[in-house]
Parts: sequence; C-alpha cells; structure tokens
Amino acid sequence: MSKLTDTLVKAGYVAANQGHGAISRMLWKGASMGDQARSQVLLDLSRLEADPDGSYQELAPNWLEHASVLLERAGAQGDAAQVLEALKLIFHPTIEQGLNHSPIAEMDPRLRNYLFTSPVVARLRGDGAIVEPAQVATTGVDLPWAKAEGNQVVSAHVVQAQRPRAEHLLVLTDTNFNFMEPIIGYWPQKAQVRIRQLGDEELDFCSVLQTITDRLENRDTEVPEFLRKDLQWADTVYVEWGSALAARLSGTDLTSVGSPRLLVRVHKFEAFTMMPLLTRWENVSDLITIAPPVTRALTSTVLGVAERTRINYVPNCMDLASFKLSKLQPAAYSIMLVGYDRLVKDPAWALDVLEQLRQLSDKPWKLTLVGEAPTAGGSYWDSFNQRCQQLGVQSLGYRSDMPEVLRKATVILSSSMVEGVHISVQQGAASGCLPVVRNWPGLASLGGPETIYPADWVVDSPRAAAQRILDNTNESGLTKPEVAEQASQWTLANLDAQVTLPLLDQVVLGGSQ
Repeated sequence: MSKLTDTLVKAGYVAANQGHGAISRMLWKGASMGDQARSQVLLDLSRLEADPDGSYQELAPNWLEHASVLLERAGAQGDAAQVLEALKLIFHPTIEQGLNHSPIAEMDPRLRNYLFTSPVVARLRGDGAIVEPAQVATTGVDLPWAKAEGNQVVSAHVVQAQRPRAEHLLVLTDTNFNFMEPIIGYWPQKAQVRIRQLGDEELDFCSVLQTITDRLENRDTEVPEFLRKDLQWADTVYVEWGSALAARLSGTDLTSVGSPRLLVRVHKFEAFTMMPLLTRWENVSDLITIAPPVTRALTSTVLGVAERTRINYVPNCMDLASFKLSKLQPAAYSIMLVGYDRLVKDPAWALDVLEQLRQLSDKPWKLTLVGEAPTAGGSYWDSFNQRCQQLGVQSLGYRSDMPEVLRKATVILSSSMVEGVHISVQQGAASGCLPVVRNWPGLASLGGPETIYPADWVVDSPRAAAQRILDNTNESGLTKPEVAEQASQWTLANLDAQVTLPLLDQVVLGGSQ
C-alpha cells in the first residue's frame, strides 16, 4: 500500500474519532483507490478503532475475506513482506485483542476454517498439513483435560513422559521476565542455569519477516553466532513468551549445537497473535500454557498443535503464601481493584458494583484503586474520573508492597473484559479477601475464569457481584472467616509456588525430581 493510502487511512481514523463522519468517508474512499483488498481491511479496522464499543462481528466477514485474499496471493507469489502484512491484518490487535469480542476468543468457525484449510498457512506452520472444510469443526478444537465439566475448575496438567534430566538450562526471552519470579531464583538450585534477555542488537535474529521467508522457501534457520556458545552448552532451552524468538528458534537447525531440548511458555497475549502459527511445534518438546483458555485459543487456531508437541498447563509460579497476613481495621467494607489504567480493565464496572452495593446496603462500602493512573483521554475516562469523585473512590497509585496493601482489603475485585489469569485475584484470595471475578466477556467462549477459579467466585453482572459481597461478609464489614479461609486455602493448595514449581520442574528439568 502506498504512503498516500496509508496516510489517508490514518487521517480517516482521526476524522472519524473526532466525529467528522463526512470527512472520514471521503478520506477512506480515497484510500480504497489503492490496493483494494489491503485497503479495505485497513479501512474496516480504522472504523472499528473509531468506534471501540462496536462489534468486530459487523466487519468480520469482509475483514477475513479481504485479508485471506491478500495472504493467498502473496503466498503464491512468494512475497514474504506481503505475507507478513496480511498476517498483521488477520491478527490485528484491534480485532484479536478486542475488549468484548475477537474471532480467536469466540473460536469463530470462519477464521478456524481458513487457518486449517489454507495451503499458504500450512507452509507458514512448516508442516504442510491441511484438512477438508467438512473436518474443521471437529479438528483440534480442544484437549480432553482442558474441557470444563459443568462449572468445574481445570486442574493443572503435566503430560506424563520420559524427559531427560536438565543439567545445563538456558533461559531466553526477547520480551521480559515479568512472570518468572520466583522461578529465576529457584532453578539455579536445581541445575546449572544461564539466563539471557536478548539485547537490541540481538533482536534482528527474531525477524518475523525472515522467519516467514524461511517458511516460504522451506529452509531451516542457521544458529546465530551470538547464541552458539550458549546453545552448545545447554541441553535444555526454555523460551519465556511464545513470541518471535520462539518462532525463530523452532525453525532453527539445532543439530549443529547438540540438539538441545526446546521448551516454550505461552501467555494469553501471544495466543492472540500470529506467533503460535509461525512456530514449528514439532521441534518444541513441550509447550507450557498458563491457563486453560490459552490452551483452547492455541488448539482452535493452530492445526495439529496437540499432536506436534506436548501441551502442559502449569499456572504461574508465585509466592502466594507471603500474602496470608491478618487483616487490619481499614479492611472493613473495603473493595480493592488492582490495575485499572487500560480500557481492558474496565474499572467503570467496579464503580457499577460499588453503586449496586450502596443501593442494596446502608453500610459504608468503599472502593480503593491500586496501580498507575490511566493516561488516555476520551469520554470513557472523563466519565470514569467524574464518577470516582462523586463516589469518593481512593487511589493508592503503584505499590510494591502488595501483601501489606491487601491487609486493608476485604474484597478483591476483577472487573476486566479480558484477562490471562489476573494475578491480583490470586494474591487477594491468598490474603483472605473475598474474590469477586467478573466473567470476562472477551474470554467467556474459551471457558473464561471458571476454568481457572471456583465457579462461585465468578459473577455475570455488577448486581451479582454486589450480592456475592453481601452474602459473604459479616456485620463488621469483613469476609466471613470460614469463607476467607476457604478462598485462601484453595488458592494456596492450587496456585502457590510450592505447588506449581514442582509441576514446572517435571516439564523443564525432567528426570526424577
């Protein structure tokens, strides 16, 4: 697409976002004079961005139709750059990281049908496999252990297999190690460990364009010199985040460095991107997911992933026992929401809960917000800030002493539209707070929080949230002792690092633990 077309599309988005509909339509019309398929998808996405409350479903048929045409044409021509552009459109964050809906989260059969039957997508996966359209609905949608029976939690699951003992473990990421505590401090007690976060000068190796080029030309990637010594030293390579590095290493010929075992951990974010599609899972000995909805997202978009590698569900490893402290007096009638600076957190829903509580009860219920304040503007945040003032909501800002902060909370709330697991819920529950978890609408079709937490923690509306709070707190404004203890014990028994680290050991360190 020309720079002129790109400029017109962006200008159309700005105009629409500011309410200048006639101007935006003229700009979009001009943009559509370029590459028709590509421009049309961008225009659809621009319109959706201009109306974030709108549903992708109004655009999805044209969006996927145009993007797939572009991808098939580019693949047939061997044009890796255009293939990358088409994948960016198919997995555009406006669509796939949407607040209420996304084709992946809703396991949209049209998207799955295309991804499972496309010869070009099969080349990108590196296996060449496709299925007939009639087989798509029953192919690779779920795993037996990841199916929720009624409203039951899906327990952690490690595939039983003979795994060699890891003596030299190389831990890599091209993103960050935000979710690696306390793992990084623990593994060196079990094996010799080297930990590397790729620097800016090393990230060129992770080029998605080069990965796509290699797939289209059916060739392996050569081992990069900056990693050669570490890869030769390692017998096991663990990649944190299923991002570009994971895709690149999975297509790298590791025989020249001793064929170390390759493992990848995938969080919610990557499962909604193109990266799992570009990962050669047959070269990954074990895939680790942090929640059942992540597993379902992968199996519903990546054909044969469950047959190409072992899929294990191991919750994030966190020291939750340190949160089990006695409550302080300020905890009475106190609801806490941790993380509220983005639309996906939907903190206005928490205000709805507070309003419902005050309608149903004459007790002094209050809401405390913890975390960085939102910096975005717009009508949502203007309304939110105004309501916070009217309701007397307190904000503590970012805090690094969360065990102490949670001593002043009776209820831990998750108001989000989409989450991976919402770690603060686990921390709050471990501390003895009453967990109240919105049934995240953007993840409900993949099982939502009921596959992670007990069903009675999950609510469908602010009214139901308020009622759960009233039903489980006493006249002193604190969670009933038996309820608090039950939530804390369940959390520690299922999600604390003392439980999850040994499970991760089975997968990563192998051997007999």
